[in-house]
Amino acid sequence: MTDELLYLTMDEVLRIHERVLITGGESGVLYLGNLDFTLTLTRDSKDDIFTKSAVILHGIVVGTLLSMGINAQHIQQQRCFF
Repeated sequence: MTDELLYLTMDEVLRIHERVLITGGESGVLYLGNLDFTLTLTRDSKDDIFTKSAVILHGIVVGTLLSMGINAQHIQQQRCFF
């Protein structure tokens, strides 16, 4: 057994989004580039799984991670999710 983390691809995240829409909400993504950036940022970072999860959730919900210049360190410092 390995301790290596498995990361969702953008296609997998979009498929999950479509499945969630069954309960209501709007389809589509405002900025695919921001979603890609968020997923890449967390995949390449050395942060722990909790910080990576917070960054991904923040990037998905807010959708302005790239344009606001927010990174994992900023989120951790602001204690947005802790």
